[in-house]
Amino acid sequence: LILWDLGSVCSCFPFNLLGSCLQKPKPKPSSSHVRKELGDLRRQVNQQRWTCWETEGEGLEVEVSMLSGRSWKFTIGEHATGSEVKERLAELSGIPYTECGLVCGGQPVQDNEVLLTTRRSELSASPQLQLLRIFRPFALTCSTDCTLKMWDLDDARCVQTLKGHGDGVMSLAVDWPSRYAVSGSHDCTLRLWDLEHGICVQEIDLSDHPAFCLDFDHGAKRVLTGSWDSNVKLWDSEACVCLATLSGHEEMVKEVRLHWPSLRALSASGDGTLRVWDLASGSCSKTLTGHGDQVSAADVDWSASRALSGSA
Repeated sequence: LILWDLGSVCSCFPFNLLGSCLQKPKPKPSSSHVRKELGDLRRQVNQQRWTCWETEGEGLEVEVSMLSGRSWKFTIGEHATGSEVKERLAELSGIPYTECGLVCGGQPVQDNEVLLTTRRSELSASPQLQLLRIFRPFALTCSTDCTLKMWDLDDARCVQTLKGHGDGVMSLAVDWPSRYAVSGSHDCTLRLWDLEHGICVQEIDLSDHPAFCLDFDHGAKRVLTGSWDSNVKLWDSEACVCLATLSGHEEMVKEVRLHWPSLRALSASGDGTLRVWDLASGSCSKTLTGHGDQVSAADVDWSASRALSGSA
């Protein structure tokens, strides 16, 4: 392992970042616009379901309470499932669906349970249901089976499988606060995933630059990739275009790190070097040498200007 001080920089490989953007961005719906449309559609479908619960005449009025004292009363349908009741509570409470936990008679309600079939006796007392806000730890993985999987680490189970890539998925980065992820595959595409709805909202054609490694800043709409072509590329994840190609490595790029607030990036390569990039100018500001073999891993503390790298 080698610890690097990134504070002292020198300039080389001048590069015009703005001039590299030769292709005019194609107008595409933004990921936020797609999420809003999906959310509106989901609410419309739910509203129809809730209206049916109120009017079908075979449902049951229930009271749901929280430890904080908040409570709600509404009718659930004869065939209402745990997940459908949680959708209703997410709308009423403003708590994200993924953080809603439903309890009846002191026992957790499963998503596929039909409450009036499995819990009718417990639903005779009031309040019949309790809503818990549960902050669950999740993990997202990628695989050569062309999929990504979301895991609930508390229950050690897969809760979502994301499909779309046409070949093995090699790289992945997640922005958990926004619940978006980017994946890179042997099929030479990047895919931007809306984890809230479990769908791909953007696809970027990488041509001959399959993303062996990547980093992602959803707020800035930027993705940084490294590949076997020895190049590092910066992408606009909304316009789906390459903004810059950063050249200088002599072998494949095995790791990249992006820090858009400071317009800096780090790359590690099979040529045994690391490079620090100034994204404002598109130039390499420093080449770090010291490893005797390919650099296969690296990470950065940008606030301290320190990097740690590992080699074979």
